[in-house]
Amino acid sequence: MWDACQKYLLHTGELHNNARMSWGKAILGWTNSPEIALQVLLDLNNRYALDGHAPPSYAGLMGCLGLFEGPKAETAVFGTVAGKGLKRKYAKLSPVLLEKVVPETASVSTMHSFFKASAH
Repeated sequence: MWDACQKYLLHTGELHNNARMSWGKAILGWTNSPEIALQVLLDLNNRYALDGHAPPSYAGLMGCLGLFEGPKAETAVFGTVAGKGLKRKYAKLSPVLLEKVVPETASVSTMHSFFKASAH
């Protein structure tokens, strides 16, 4: 899922908010701390997103790391940042389906529609 989101961001400069949340939360599991995750997110977002460096974009990245969530129980991997739900949310999506839904030439509206539907 992350690869599909990153590929789409590279090709279009945009990610739907639901996609950006999933994309951003995944980074947290690959870094040693939320601070490092934020540095990586800022670098990727500012380099590839059309809205990089914009305050709302920055707030969205902070949301990936739990800014707008209530306190969570401490876990070994994510600390108090909620990381659950991503596997469940996208577990039913196979790589074949992702390639059909998020091809290199997918339109922004296709991506937005896909993530709006998957959010429910």
